[in-house]
Amino acid sequence: MSFGRISVEKKYIILSAMIALLIFGFFSMFTLKTQLSPETNAPTATVITTYPGALAQDVTTDVSKPLEEAFGKLNGILDISSTSQDNMSIIKLTFDYSTDIDQAAVDIQNTVSRIKNELPEGIEESQVLKFSVSDQPIMTIGLSSENINLESLRQLAEDNIMTRLQLVEGVAAVNIFGGHLQEIQVQLDEAKIKSYGISIEQISKTLQMTNIKAPAGSIRFDGKDLKLRVEESIISTAELENIAIPIQAGGSIPLSELGQIDSGIENLQASYRLNGEEGFALLITKKSDFNTVDVTKSISAELEGLRGDYEYIDILIANDDSIFTNQMVGNMAS
Repeated sequence: MSFGRISVEKKYIILSAMIALLIFGFFSMFTLKTQLSPETNAPTATVITTYPGALAQDVTTDVSKPLEEAFGKLNGILDISSTSQDNMSIIKLTFDYSTDIDQAAVDIQNTVSRIKNELPEGIEESQVLKFSVSDQPIMTIGLSSENINLESLRQLAEDNIMTRLQLVEGVAAVNIFGGHLQEIQVQLDEAKIKSYGISIEQISKTLQMTNIKAPAGSIRFDGKDLKLRVEESIISTAELENIAIPIQAGGSIPLSELGQIDSGIENLQASYRLNGEEGFALLITKKSDFNTVDVTKSISAELEGLRGDYEYIDILIANDDSIFTNQMVGNMAS
C-alpha cells in the first residue's frame, strides 16, 4: 500500500500527527536555549576557600587536601582537581551527567560544614560556584571615568556595580580584570632586621596575630614582596607603625623602627584599556543551565540602570557572545 493511499484513508491520523509536530516545533522554538555551542560539559562545581596570610604550601596541606578527601565521598563525583596558591584554595569538582548540580552544591556545602573543625582557624567561608573557573565569560564590560581616579572607580565597582550584576538571574560570577588597588606597603630595612635578629616570617606572623584588618598589602625585603592579609580594620598607617614586634633580646620594637610604611597602589599585574583610556573590565560568566541570549539581555537591562545611577562612569560592553550567537541562528534560519 502506497504512502499516498494511506494518507487518504487515514487522513485524520495524518492530520493529528502534523498538528502534534507543529505544536512540538512551536514549543521547542520558544523553550530551547539559544547558545553558540550545545552544552556538552559534565556538571561542574568550583569551591573557593580563602586562607588569609597562608603560603601556597600551607594551603595545599591544611585546606586543599582535607577538602579533596571529603569531596571524594560525594555521590556521582568523577574528577577532583585543585589549585593552591598564596591565601587561596580552588577545587574543581566534576560529576557524572545524571547529577543534579543544584543538589550537588548543597551536598558540597554540607561536606565543608561537616569537616570545618578539621580545617585551620582563620579560613573564610568557602564559596561554592556551580560552574568551572575555566568557563569562558559570555560578556565583558569595560569601565572608565574622567571624573574619579582608577583606584576609587575600582572600589566603587567592587562595592556596588559587581554586586548588582551578580544578582542578575543566570549570572554565575563576575570577575574583575585590571585597575589599581590601594594597599599598605611595608619596606623593611635589611640591616635593622638582621641587627635585631628578627625574621620576615616573624613580622608577618605578628601582624596576623594582632587581628588587624588591612587591605591586601606587601612587605618588601631583600628584593622580594611578601603579601599580607590581616583580619580587622586599620584606619591609618599610624596604627600599623605602632605594632610591637618581639625581638630576640627580649621586649619589642615598633614596626616603624624596622622600615618605612606607606599607603600606596598595588604593583600592576594586569592592565585593561577602554577606547585608549586606562580602565578595567568585568568578566561575566553565566550558569550552565541558562540561555546565553536571555542572560545577556538581562545584564544589558541592568547596565542601563547602572548608567543612570553613575552618569560619571563610562560603562561599555566590550564583548557580547549573544551577538554572534544570534547571527549564527539567523543565518541558519534564512
